[in-house]
Amino acid sequence: MTERTKYTEYALDVIDHKITASKYVYLSCKRFLEWFNRDDIEFRTDKVDKVVTFIARLKHYMGASTDKPFVLTNWQFFIIENLFGWYYRGTKKRVIKNAYIEVGRKAGKTTLLSAIALYALMADGESGAEVDCIANTRQQAKILFDTASYLAETLDPK
Repeated sequence: MTERTKYTEYALDVIDHKITASKYVYLSCKRFLEWFNRDDIEFRTDKVDKVVTFIARLKHYMGASTDKPFVLTNWQFFIIENLFGWYYRGTKKRVIKNAYIEVGRKAGKTTLLSAIALYALMADGESGAEVDCIANTRQQAKILFDTASYLAETLDPK
């Protein structure tokens, strides 16, 4: 049994059916927990915390949350820890380099993806970093670009 921490809480709650989730979310939570038993990879909490700290420096720019810090929900935190927490043991190479994230309308995915893109471009430590975001239309892609631009302007320099 995997120890319950802030990093495993969401996955354990999905596996224990405390959170209703689709088959694919369930399977991703199962895989996430199983990876703690692998010898070839390791979970680096400091890497996850660095991303979360960066995102918390961003502020919402519209709606009821305007000027409030970006606080990740549990499912958003789960995505961050999957993308940025797993490394091949003894290397600087992340296990997950690409992600397909599908979430229902108005759930906050554009803001989350904008925050992830900004982190990857500005704070991940990769020289000449590149981020590709795919959308169904040019208009959808522009929404993500505009959201990232607005979030960048709110970045707290502390």
